[in-house]
Amino acid sequence: MSDPTSVPAAPAAPAASALSAVSAAAPARPPAWRTVLLVGACAAIGLVASLVSLGVTLEQPGAGDSPWFALMVALDLLCGLLALGLLPWVHRRSSYPAALGCAVASGVSVLALPAACYAIAKVAIVHRPARIGVLAAAFVGTAVAGDALYSPLPGAEEPWWLIGLVALGVFCVPLAVGLRVGSRRAVVAALAGEAAAARREQEALRREHAAAAREAEARLAEVRAAERTMIAREMHDSLSHELSLIAMHSGVLESRPDLPPERARDSAAAIAAASRRAGAELRRVLTVLRDGESSTEPPPDLGALDDLVARLGSPVSLELAGELAAGSLEHLPPATSRHLYRIAQECLHNATRHAPGAPVRLTIGGSEADGVELECRNLFLADPAARAPGAGLGLLGLGERARLAGGWCRAEARGSEFVVT
Repeated sequence: MSDPTSVPAAPAAPAASALSAVSAAAPARPPAWRTVLLVGACAAIGLVASLVSLGVTLEQPGAGDSPWFALMVALDLLCGLLALGLLPWVHRRSSYPAALGCAVASGVSVLALPAACYAIAKVAIVHRPARIGVLAAAFVGTAVAGDALYSPLPGAEEPWWLIGLVALGVFCVPLAVGLRVGSRRAVVAALAGEAAAARREQEALRREHAAAAREAEARLAEVRAAERTMIAREMHDSLSHELSLIAMHSGVLESRPDLPPERARDSAAAIAAASRRAGAELRRVLTVLRDGESSTEPPPDLGALDDLVARLGSPVSLELAGELAAGSLEHLPPATSRHLYRIAQECLHNATRHAPGAPVRLTIGGSEADGVELECRNLFLADPAARAPGAGLGLLGLGERARLAGGWCRAEARGSEFVVT
C-alpha cells in the first residue's frame, strides 16, 4: 500500500521466471485452422525450394543418370514429409523433440527446411540456451552430414566447413526472429504482471482507506455521543437545581401564611422564573441523547472562569465586552453560561497544548438578547515540530456543543494567530 500509492520495484526475474511468464502469456493450443495453414505454407515453400534444388542439380552434366540422384529425391521427400508431420506438434504443443526432428530432417531435405526454420524460431522464443545449442549442433551437423551423403553427385564438391558456415548462417535467421518474439512476449508478460500487481495494490489501498474512513466515522460518532451525553447531564443537573428552587419557595409559601405581601410576591416571582428556566432546560434535555447517570456536583459556569484562567500555565488575558462587561454574567441562562465555560475551557486547553507558553487572548461579549460571542486567539506555531499532534476531536466537540446550543463554531488560522470563534 507506501506514499500510499507507491509500489516498490521488484527485482529482475531470472531466465526461468521469464520463461514461465512467456509460457503463461502465449496461447497453449492455437486454433486448428492456423496449424493447417502453417503446414500448408511450409509445404508450399519447401516444395518450391526443393524443385529449385533439383533443377540446379539436373543442370550438372550426368547428374540425372547418377544413382545418387534418385536417393537424393527419395530422402528429400521422406524427410520433408517427416518434418511436415512433426510441425503440428511444434506449433500446438511446443514439443522440443519434434523441433529437434525437424532440424535433423532439414539436413538432408530441402523440403523440410521451412518447417525446421519455424521449429528453430519456436524454440528460441523461450530463450533456453542449452536447447538452442543442441538444436544448432543438430542443424549444422546434419547439414554437413547430408552434404557428405550427396558428395558423389556432380557439382557437390564444396568443402564441409563452408557447408557448416552456410548452415549456421541459415540457423541464425530464425533464431534472431524467435529471440525477438520471445523478448517482446517477456516484456508484455512483465508489464501485465506489473499491472496486475498495481491493481491489487490499488484494491488493497482502497480497502485500507475505506477501513480508515469507517474508523474515523466511528470516532466522530463516539465524540458526538460523548459530548451530547455530557451536555444532557449538565442540563439535567440544572433542571434539578431549578426544581429545587421551586420546591423551596413553594414550601415557604405553604408553611408561612403570615409572610408579608412583598415577601410572598418575591417568592411567587422566583417560582415563576425558576419554572420558566426549568421548562427551557427540559426542552434542551429532550433534544440531546443521554445514556449515563447524572452527577450530583453542580457543573461549572462562567463564574468559575477566573479560577480556570488562574490554573493555566500560559499567560491568558480575559476580556468581557458588551453587557457582560457591566457584570451581567449572573443574568445569562444557566445552560448558556455552562456552554460558554466548557467552550472556553476547551479553547484554552487547546491553546496551551498546541502553543505552550504563547499568550492567549479570550474575549466574551454580547448580550442575552442579541447572543453571546466567544473568541479565543493564540499565536499559531508554523513549525510542525513545535506543535503537539492532534486529531481535531476537540474542535469537533466545540462545534457539536455550539450547534446543540443553537450557535455555530469556526476555527481558522489568521496570519500568525489561530482563532476560534
